[in-house]
Amino acid sequence: MKKLMFIAALLLSFGISDMNAQGPWKNNNNNGPAFRQAREQRACINQGVRNGDINRRERRQLNQQQNHIWQLGKMAFADGRLTRAERKMLQNAFNRADWNIYRKRNNGR
Repeated sequence: MKKLMFIAALLLSFGISDMNAQGPWKNNNNNGPAFRQAREQRACINQGVRNGDINRRERRQLNQQQNHIWQLGKMAFADGRLTRAERKMLQNAFNRADWNIYRKRNNGR
């Protein structure tokens, strides 16, 4: 019985730690604030590609920036919580990405 309880506790702790590792990107229904903002930016990039406002090179640059923001978010939430400085860092990264998307969509190409 003790062995069974130990295994159950061990599995439960792995499940909880894995859930915390997802950070601000994914909660139970994939609508965390950072996930929403990243999803909107990806949609904006894709729409720019479909419209012809963003070319291949620009798309690659914007996607690399989105991947970098994703990694920043994972690192910031690695300990299970976002500090005010980490939240500000992520918000600044999202703001820079928004500005880059706007610039690349409206550069007259």
